[in-house]
Amino acid sequence: MKHKISEWLKRYIPAEIVAALAAVLTAVVAQRVTDKVALLAIIATLGEVVGFYSVLITRDLRKSLRLHEQITPKTAVLSAYRTVRNAIVEFGFSEVLDIFLIRPATIYFFTTQLGNLQLGVILGKITADVVFYIPTVVGYEFRKKFLTE
Repeated sequence: MKHKISEWLKRYIPAEIVAALAAVLTAVVAQRVTDKVALLAIIATLGEVVGFYSVLITRDLRKSLRLHEQITPKTAVLSAYRTVRNAIVEFGFSEVLDIFLIRPATIYFFTTQLGNLQLGVILGKITADVVFYIPTVVGYEFRKKFLTE
């Protein structure tokens, strides 16, 4: 189990760092335009999603491309297809719950309760991550076992 946890941390921590920075940055920028906390929570969620998946999709696509001796248009399309398919299996269920309900709600809650945008975004993010990673890890292990890179 220790090996699995180490693997999951190596996979997700770099993306989480970028996601946290993107969430706070987008919320701070959005705060200059609006004072509506619900809208800020949605914008922070979207910023986080873009930051998170930019790291993971890029890394997974590069890994998939390295499996081919020669990169041709056909192998590039196949790698892109497999990367997207694997991401949907790994994150699909978690992401639907996360982006449309859990993450904006937790960010909104902590931001309004604490009265501090940056701290509210970070605590909301961490709380949402706990819920997000339970089905995500199940999806990751499923895709590793049953799907090709």
